[in-house]
This record gives sequence, structure tokens and C-alpha cells, in this order.
Amino acid sequence: MALGRCVEEGGTLSLIVFDLVDFEALKSKLGELSLRDAILKMEAMINENLRRAADLAIKDTKAILVLLPDTKRENAYIVLGRLYQILEDYLSKTWGKSRIKIHSSIAVFPEDAKTVDEILEKIYEA
Repeated sequence: MALGRCVEEGGTLSLIVFDLVDFEALKSKLGELSLRDAILKMEAMINENLRRAADLAIKDTKAILVLLPDTKRENAYIVLGRLYQILEDYLSKTWGKSRIKIHSSIAVFPEDAKTVDEILEKIYEA
């Protein structure tokens, strides 16, 4: 995993999380299949728009985690802004402005946390 490599090599890893606001309510309103398809599409769009081969987006049930190895916080915010706009455009065109909303957060290793568990806790509490 990228975090393990950063620990061993003393590098930096920025993580961006895009999570769906009111996931359970969305699941009830839109249906689990539709929501899963939207998350898969968002994951694909992010991966298509990442500019470095080492960068990677992976989906969770209700969130997408973007791993940016060797990326400082200020550069992660630039990536976040670009990706957020792409996702907002997709969501507003496909689902309408009020249907699916996303929240984003950033955590940076080793500044914000020293272990995998700590960094995941940090980003999911943001």
C-alpha cells in the first residue's frame, strides 16, 4: 500500500476523501443500485482525471479515497479543487443539483497521522 511505502521511505502521502452526504437517506431515495452506479462512475471519472500514474482513486461503500503519493497538502488542495468541480458537474447534470451532495476532506501523512488507522480516522472524522 502507498502508506506503507511512505512509512518505509519517509515520504509524504496526501489522501482526499469524497463522501456522499446523507448516504442512508440517498440510498432510500435513489435505491442502492443507482447509488452504487453513481459511486462507480465517480471513481472512474476521478481515475481518468488523475494526472500521475502513481495517483489512485478507490471506492468504498459510500466514499471515494484518492491516494496522492509524494504530494504535499497545498498540492492536494489543488487536485481536490479540480476533482471536486468535475464531480459537481457530473452530479448536477446527471442527478440535479439537490439530489446527491458530496463532502471532501484531506489528510496528509506523516503530518496528520503516523499510522494507517490514524490517518483513516482523521479523514473520516473531518
